[in-house]
Amino acid sequence: MVQSGRYAIPEDVLRANRHVFRHMVDGERVWVKKRRPDKNPLGWWTQKLLYAVTGNILLMPPDRPTGDNVTFEVAMLRKMRSLGVNVPEVLYVTDTYFVLPEIGVSLEVYLRNNGPEAKAMIPLAATALKGFHDRGLAHGGAQIKNLMVYNGEIYFIDFEENIPAEHLRLFQIRDVFLFLLSLERCGHNPDIYALCRTYDPDGGEALFEEIRRAVRQFGVARVVNWRLLSRLSMRDIRNLSRFVEKVENGAATVHSAS
Repeated sequence: MVQSGRYAIPEDVLRANRHVFRHMVDGERVWVKKRRPDKNPLGWWTQKLLYAVTGNILLMPPDRPTGDNVTFEVAMLRKMRSLGVNVPEVLYVTDTYFVLPEIGVSLEVYLRNNGPEAKAMIPLAATALKGFHDRGLAHGGAQIKNLMVYNGEIYFIDFEENIPAEHLRLFQIRDVFLFLLSLERCGHNPDIYALCRTYDPDGGEALFEEIRRAVRQFGVARVVNWRLLSRLSMRDIRNLSRFVEKVENGAATVHSAS
């Protein structure tokens, strides 16, 4: 790829800003993501141990990244564009940062700012997530803040997780779980069973049961998962509790109707 030097970011701008920031280049708004220090491996090993003890799907660790975050994420973005996934184009890359265009707004912001009719984007996002998974991919952080609405389509951003191939299906289930939970957290009252069916019309009921099994892990893990729960606000805990209750009530409804 031949990249345009117009997107090169001055050193003083890089020093003055955080890890990810917006910047104007000749009147065009772009996103800049900088290289950051390697993560402390102790956190990864702690998460791996907690997952082994609890089986909690949200604690399942990705593989440790190979190389730095700039090289890794740029490679992921280019791979996904080659597979036909809606992701932003890499405009410029160096050893220490890369530049992406600003594309639309997150689904989280879109739903908040566009009234009740904006909820029509939720099933579209579920379908887009299924198309993403059908390409043999998992995101690792498929919350609605990482799904962008651009020209009436869903785009994906923020690829920092190194998904282990042997656990691809589990990470895909976790993607759906995080997508649904982020809708609940932002007050959009998702119909979990219906969205599982939208995601996969042929296997939605089986997916719902997998989500239900994942939800039940919280009952076993809540005492051990002090590290996870200590990072949740009371609002997060209430949303999670409501989500768990909704899944169980949905399961009762589904089984009584069958």
